[in-house]
Amino acid sequence: MVRSGFSRALLALAVPAVLVLPACAPGGGTPADKGTGTGVVTDPAAMGNVTLTLVDFWQDAEGDWMDKSVAAFEAKYPNLKVQRTVQEWTQIMDTLPLRLSDDSSPDVVTANNGWQSIGTLAKGGLIVNLDPYATAYGWDTFLPSTIKRQLTFTTDGKTMGSGALWAAPSARVQTIGIYYDKKLLEQAGVAAPTTLEEFESALATLKSAGITPIAYGGTDKPTTALFALWDVLGDRDAIADATYGTSDVQVGPSGLLPAAQLLKKWGDAGYLTANYDGLAIADANAKFLAGDGAFDFYYSGLVPTDQANRSDFGYLQLVQAKGGKMVATGAPADNLVISARSKHKDAAALLLDFLMSEQAAQITADAGYMPLLHDATIPQDDPLIVQEAGAAQATEADNGYVPYFDWSTPTMLDTLGSQAQVLLAGRATPQDLVDAVQADLEAFRATQQ
Repeated sequence: MVRSGFSRALLALAVPAVLVLPACAPGGGTPADKGTGTGVVTDPAAMGNVTLTLVDFWQDAEGDWMDKSVAAFEAKYPNLKVQRTVQEWTQIMDTLPLRLSDDSSPDVVTANNGWQSIGTLAKGGLIVNLDPYATAYGWDTFLPSTIKRQLTFTTDGKTMGSGALWAAPSARVQTIGIYYDKKLLEQAGVAAPTTLEEFESALATLKSAGITPIAYGGTDKPTTALFALWDVLGDRDAIADATYGTSDVQVGPSGLLPAAQLLKKWGDAGYLTANYDGLAIADANAKFLAGDGAFDFYYSGLVPTDQANRSDFGYLQLVQAKGGKMVATGAPADNLVISARSKHKDAAALLLDFLMSEQAAQITADAGYMPLLHDATIPQDDPLIVQEAGAAQATEADNGYVPYFDWSTPTMLDTLGSQAQVLLAGRATPQDLVDAVQADLEAFRATQQ
């Protein structure tokens, strides 16, 4: 898949990666780290001179953000250096189990949430249980429960959303929202909507004016529009419970069915980019950024800070259809794990601690991205980041973050994306989509008993 400044956010949060763990012994992998070890060192001076190896996927403007974060870490701890290796997200994910099984494993690497990545790596004994560090640095009380829950799995590898902490977030958040082209809305006489009713009215007006209402590429099995509609029409707690597998809640009543119905309605109405079924997500985003498409459902960070016409774009999230609360699928922009084979675990944990610090949050804001975990000064000369940050703050105030549903099973992202494709193609009904998702959930849960 092509990587670029405007496609990277999607890959960070939603690329499927069904991890096959190498067998370390007859009958399975290495047992998960129980986190019972002692002797955690938090004094940087006691760590000696260390060069940590870090593998991540941030490039271009986002790579500058990570470079600045690493430089600040090295300035604060002169005896600790970080050697970054930047690779495409799919390359990292495809090789992660083998990479972490090798003696030359990097100390720290970015990993995806859920059973697609972190849960499977933890169960296979390939990453470090961070509980001792969470206690030593105070992460166990510092991290918001909604964020911490995303990164916890029981040490028996059966449950997500509780148990030990296996990854740490950076001080940057990404949520699914809607970008819009100010000039196209003005051309059609449409105000930026705040409710689903206003949004649908805007779509009809734009279509009548000969403007593509929604930039959409279907070849990569996108889920952003479906998730955003699910957030607006669904039940926050039911979505979370189904994702984490803490109950046997049926997926349909959580809001997936009406979300699928509405997406199908929009497709049938011609609101999506022409010939979207042969268009990649990155290409649809490029069309949007070039002025072809009024709205684009995407992860916050779609418009790069170095985009020449960045001021032409705005950002919004729709309030829930019932109750008017703000609910959004969101998570840290990246999560970092420590290899079980790292020879510098204490220094690696200190890097994780820094990347979720107040200083790191301010670096995030200064770079034009949404900070997480701390209040940071938002650059007021950039209206787009002001809107993005405002939406995140409103979601946080309503306790409205929900996890990405594709975390629920190793195959759920492919199931959702494939079903969305056949739904829009008229080869499946919204109920077929819900039934397929339910079947995927139940099949995976059966293996976790």
